[in-house]
Amino acid sequence: MTKKRWIVLAAFVLVAGVAIWFALSGQKTDDKTTLDILDGRELLVLMDGKELTETVVSPGAGDGLRIIVWLNDRQLADLPFGEEHTVEVLQQAGRNKIRITQDAVYMEEADCQGNDCVKMGKFTRDNWEIKVPNMIVCLPHKLSVQVTD
Repeated sequence: MTKKRWIVLAAFVLVAGVAIWFALSGQKTDDKTTLDILDGRELLVLMDGKELTETVVSPGAGDGLRIIVWLNDRQLADLPFGEEHTVEVLQQAGRNKIRITQDAVYMEEADCQGNDCVKMGKFTRDNWEIKVPNMIVCLPHKLSVQVTD
């Protein structure tokens, strides 16, 4: 082989090695994967750490604002704005963690590419009507969090 071919081959091996390293370094190895947690189920919904087996509808007090969590066209929860909750949705497509505080609702974590749903920020009593759309949407996981009155 000529010197030029050796250099091209070495460069190719180096680029391939770096690409493989980047691909593998992004994987979580210290945590159970969503598929491990699901253990064969298609969907697992946790509210405040406890498994939900049916849709949660909490009439609650409050000022009439509601937070509705949707997966595709299936309603997972309907909660009054202002109750403190953490809702985790684990499915084969991935994982989302929704935080509801006294003052806001937001997507705290998601393992989707881009994390656009996390970047949508907090919806508060003061800004929910002016944010368009009035929901947080995770397109890859087909999950949405709607604020409505």
